[in-house]
Amino acid sequence: MKSALFDYLNSYFEVLKGPKVIKNDRLKMEWVVNNYMFQFEQPLPTITELSAQLSMSESKFKYLFKEVFELPFYQYFQQKRMKQAAEWLKSGELNVTSVSQKLGYSHPIKFIGQFKKMFGVTPLKYAKGKE
Repeated sequence: MKSALFDYLNSYFEVLKGPKVIKNDRLKMEWVVNNYMFQFEQPLPTITELSAQLSMSESKFKYLFKEVFELPFYQYFQQKRMKQAAEWLKSGELNVTSVSQKLGYSHPIKFIGQFKKMFGVTPLKYAKGKE
């Protein structure tokens, strides 16, 4: 039991050090998600930038990311964005335009299209509880 606890703590502290010192590929992918996937107002780094930061090829990054999260990188990010949008809309704190801006869309119509594609209804109908 002690050994398992030490292994867990060691892997946890590796994540805190940064991506280049992480030995475990799964932890590298989790590091990417924890550091970039929830900063919706910031531009998402490209796969090229992330793979260089993690000292791996782009193809390895794409493979590992999909292996760990069962979705390609950008599709996973888009899903996270839309789920966050749904939470903001349901809470009633933000309107469609505000959510669109917080997620970094240049035009609300692009956000509306992506939201409808994922949830099958417009953000306004979703916010009103008509999903």
